[in-house]
Formats: sequence, C-alpha cells, structure tokens
Amino acid sequence: MTSKLLATPLIHNDHALIPGMMGAGLLVPSKSGTRSSKSIAGQFVPGSQILGASVVRSLHVDEQVEVYQLSREEGLSVLKIDHSSPRREYAATVLSRLNHEAAFLAHLGGATAPKLLDKGELDGRAYLEMEFVDGVDAVTAAAKWRERGGAQGREMLLRLAQAIVRAYATLHEHGILHGDVRPRNVLIRRDGSAVLFDFGLARPAVSQTVLPTPRERGGSPVFFEPEMARVALARLPSMPASALGEQHAVSALIYFLITGGHWQNFRVGREAMLEEIATLYPLSFRERGVESWPEMEAALGRALSKLPDARFPSVSAFSQALDSVTMPSMTNDLPGAKRVISRSSGSAQSHRHAGLSAAASEEGHLSIFERS
Repeated sequence: MTSKLLATPLIHNDHALIPGMMGAGLLVPSKSGTRSSKSIAGQFVPGSQILGASVVRSLHVDEQVEVYQLSREEGLSVLKIDHSSPRREYAATVLSRLNHEAAFLAHLGGATAPKLLDKGELDGRAYLEMEFVDGVDAVTAAAKWRERGGAQGREMLLRLAQAIVRAYATLHEHGILHGDVRPRNVLIRRDGSAVLFDFGLARPAVSQTVLPTPRERGGSPVFFEPEMARVALARLPSMPASALGEQHAVSALIYFLITGGHWQNFRVGREAMLEEIATLYPLSFRERGVESWPEMEAALGRALSKLPDARFPSVSAFSQALDSVTMPSMTNDLPGAKRVISRSSGSAQSHRHAGLSAAASEEGHLSIFERS
C-alpha cells in the first residue's frame, strides 16, 4: 500500500544512513560523525522473508530507521524501514523523511543516485526500497590514493574529484540541490563514477515543482558556505540551500578528500568555526602539508570564494574547470612538513590506513581504481 508523498517538516538526523557503503561491506568511519548503533536491535535477521525478498544482512539500525540488504531473483536491493521502537514520537518524522527522499529518488530515476524500486508501508511501518550500489565510500577511496602517493595517487585523486563534482553537476542539472554535502553521502562505483545518497534534506532548485521542500536547513556546519555561517552567527532564520552555496560545500568536500584535512584549521566550538568560515580564506595545499597543485588549488579557491558571485556560475562550470586541471610535477617541496600524500606502497598496511578490512582488500573492492 503506497503512502502519499508529504511536504512536511524535516528534523535533520546527523547520523543519516548511507546504504551505498554496504557495497564494500564497510561501516561509516567513526571520524565522519556517525554514532554507534550496536545497542539497538533490528527487527529482521538474515534469512528472514520480507516484501517477497530474503534479508541478506542488517546494514544499519538506529532509533529511527533500519537498513537491510535484500536478495531477490532480480538481484540485490537496499531496504530502509521505520524502526518499530517504543519511541513512537519518531514515527511522523521518519515517514516524512522517507517520503521526502522517495520523491527525489523517483524524480532522478537513477541519475547520480540509486534507483527507487518501491515505497509504502509494512505493518504500519513506512519503508522505501532502492537499488543496491556496489562500491566504496569517497573517504576510503581518497585515503587509498593519498596513501599511494606519487603521480598515480595524484592522478586518481583528480579522477575522484572530477567524478564527484560531475555527480553534483548532474544533480543540479536535474533541478535538485542535495542540501547535505559531506563525505559519507558519496559512494564511488567500480567504474569510478560517483553516486549520491541521503536525499532527506534535498530541495528543488526552482519554485515551480511538485517536489517537496524541507522547512529546515540541515547539513554539517563544517561544510556551510560563508553566507550561511554569517546567518547562523547572527542567529537569524536559516537560509535555504542554494546552488552557489552548494558549490562551496562541494569544493570544501573535494579539498578534504584530496588533502585529508579541511580547508582551514578550524577552532573547536561551533561559533568559532562559523566565524572562521565567514572570514578566513583556504589554506594552500603547501600550508596543509600537501605538495602544491596550482591548477587544482585555483579551481577549488574560486569555488570557495567568500562572495557567491565570485564563484563559478554553476557547479557544471566548476566541473568543466576540474576537467581541464592537469597533473602537477611532483617536487617533494615540503621539508619538515607532515606529508598527507605519502609514498606508501599498496601494502596491507596502507590498506588498513585507508580504512579497509582485510576481506575488502582480498575481494578487490578497490580494483576499479587500479591501473590496468
């Protein structure tokens, strides 16, 4: 029985689910901000039958939503379903969030996001079922190539950056703003393309649309654009996500993935960080402890401009700029600096540093990034 789509208020869940990460058998790294849910039991165990499919495994359970990998004759899928817990005050929020996400997945039809396969209710519990995406999260992919270092590591980081920005450009071209740019919401397929997840805070880029609009602005403050940081500091009502604001967030994400650090050494504390987002300019790669890359730094720097009008006119233009970035010469120009890009070989040790389990390494989940 299919639920009616609702444009109701959303409460941002900072530990939103990333079903795409299951493709590599990985959990979200703790440093990305996900809270542990080990103490919360799901309602289904492997082998259970649900919606005509067999549960392969539980991928994530929290106080609001359970996520499972399912197996059907047609292949694998991912199920998000309301967590049936005593705390039923979450029910309206979960229904709203799942319906909101389903509306955007249906609109995208698999373009730069998982395909929506089904939505409805099961014994009074809202659910949506989506395509299973096989790949690794962006943090793991980037860490692998930072550890590899050298010309190959840089080249693959460039490809990774281009793929991710291209995904957001495609999203914007479909008239959608993601609304929650952060590393854990991006997965890299085996062919190197990027897939975006968690559309619970997405909003249409135009007003004339049937797509729902969230009343609240969410997202991680470290990826706020300067104009949003100033609004938050002034304790004014949150401004809605914008295309130019999201461009800033995507550039901040790429900077983080390439260097392993944020674009500034932000102080501890929300207000201190917001002040620095509003006023400070990005550190150069050299200042961050990474070999300089002038063309990449210039492109990221423009997208990270304090003034929206100084950024690229669109994320598509940003994507085109990244497509023209060339490889720098490797100069070893960092005497005494802590090197983020190392000369590590592809050993088991470097795999562990990249956050991979031994099983993931043995099964070749990152083989899509290896040169032939």
